[in-house]
Amino acid sequence: MPDNTDNSLIVPAVTITGGTGVAEGGGAVFTIAATSGTASSVAVNVEVAQQGVFTTNTGSRTVTVSAGGTATITIPTADDSADEPDGSITATVQSGTDYTVGTPSTASVTVSDDDPPTPVPDPASGLKLNSGDKRLTVLWSPSATSEGLLGYRVQWKLSSQTWDQAVLANQFHSTTDTRHTISGLANGSAYDVRVAAFNANGVSDWITGQATPAKPKPKPEPSLAFDSVSCASSGSGWVISVTWSKTPESLKPDIWANEAKNRGHRGRQTAVAGTSTTFDVPNAGWYQVGMQAKIAGNKKVGDSEPVRCR
Repeated sequence: MPDNTDNSLIVPAVTITGGTGVAEGGGAVFTIAATSGTASSVAVNVEVAQQGVFTTNTGSRTVTVSAGGTATITIPTADDSADEPDGSITATVQSGTDYTVGTPSTASVTVSDDDPPTPVPDPASGLKLNSGDKRLTVLWSPSATSEGLLGYRVQWKLSSQTWDQAVLANQFHSTTDTRHTISGLANGSAYDVRVAAFNANGVSDWITGQATPAKPKPKPEPSLAFDSVSCASSGSGWVISVTWSKTPESLKPDIWANEAKNRGHRGRQTAVAGTSTTFDVPNAGWYQVGMQAKIAGNKKVGDSEPVRCR
């Protein structure tokens, strides 16, 4: 009896399987199989994807498979030095014109990371706490670890609290900066503050400090006043000795000693840096000793005292 089968209608079915898992740097192997068909070979469309970042050889490609035979593809992976989660390479048979997609149509090969975990970072250093009105400004020097560093955690609490209580009260902050201002604190209460560096693998040792917020004291008003003015004989003349107090210390007053009688001898010293000086005067009698210094806004402060040389 004659064979009436139309071989032109025989279309192969294509499947894919994956090999054993590999460490990064190895090749993920996939086997593509085609059943027998009319054509001697078929061009199979395969899509390669990955979970993680192990290869640059993803995307679509065409693989020629003999009818009734197999073909393999190898996807290389990169052996890097970064610690990362394990992943996989997946290959999937896409539809085509000369074959049908069989089962299994997709396969995965596990890729294992072979790099040691990144250690937790070195701690920060140089913690400094600046007190302000209901706030503390926290400053620190960066961790010596830069690779993989995600930032810093700042925690604070009343000294009477525990650190667990501070966390429950949301008394913490994460930042990539090396300073943070904590506001809304109670003036006059002592606070503990700690800072740690962190990365994906954990938190460094903490550096700690303590400070008390306080309203800044107002700056004292500038002042300039004599503490003592005296005169004593010296050889054939007289010496007037003067001491004074000043606020701020940067004041440099002009000082003079003028003879009162008949507007006689006049002595003057300018921009005196210290808090004492002397004047040599020729005559006995009354002298008017004065001093004056400029402050902000072209205002002046000063003092004046009479002294008698006899």
